[in-house]
Amino acid sequence: MENQDFKKTIKELIRKDDAAIRLNPEDVDAYISRGLSYYYLGQSEQSINDFDEAIRLNHENADVHRCRGEAYCDLGQFKRGIKDFNEAIRLKPDKVVAYFARGKVHYLIGWYEHAIIDFNEVIRLEPEKAIGYLYRGRAYCRLSKFEWGIKNLNKAINLEPDDAISYRYRGEAYKEQGKKVEAIADFEKFIALTDDPNEQFVVKIEIEELSNVG
Repeated sequence: MENQDFKKTIKELIRKDDAAIRLNPEDVDAYISRGLSYYYLGQSEQSINDFDEAIRLNHENADVHRCRGEAYCDLGQFKRGIKDFNEAIRLKPDKVVAYFARGKVHYLIGWYEHAIIDFNEVIRLEPEKAIGYLYRGRAYCRLSKFEWGIKNLNKAINLEPDDAISYRYRGEAYKEQGKKVEAIADFEKFIALTDDPNEQFVVKIEIEELSNVG
């Protein structure tokens, strides 16, 4: 029901923006608003069309470049997405969200060194938030630099001790190091904190496998 209400609200916003654009075809705010609405509905191609118009009318809006980058990445067009994130960062070099978005994409496509550089910036700008340490830790682990990964995940856990996912990833790092006791402890903590029954089931299997290792 809540999802239906959300979609209804978004579609009403689109109708209002349609009307605003008919009255003024150069209404930048209406293109941005409608682009965001299409994005929230999962209609990334239509959102890109509106962000294109908004950028044509005002190229200096960093947030629109970032939003278009997110939409491109949702379509699997990562190079275009990264190009937009680069421009967003050029326009607003101290805004953390574009670094984070670009870092996630670099991580997703396996450019882990580049991801670490982006998450360094996330941490520089927001050192008291766990998310930068979490993702930087994951990237280090992907490079098999488990000590550095665990160090970052420790920091993430210190900042947000009730965030289940950090324990999951640290447990995986310990597992790769052959530290069975530490891995099991983190997996058990993850199970206690997460509400996802599917993830709980998967991690319980990992615990059983570790417990059966001699």
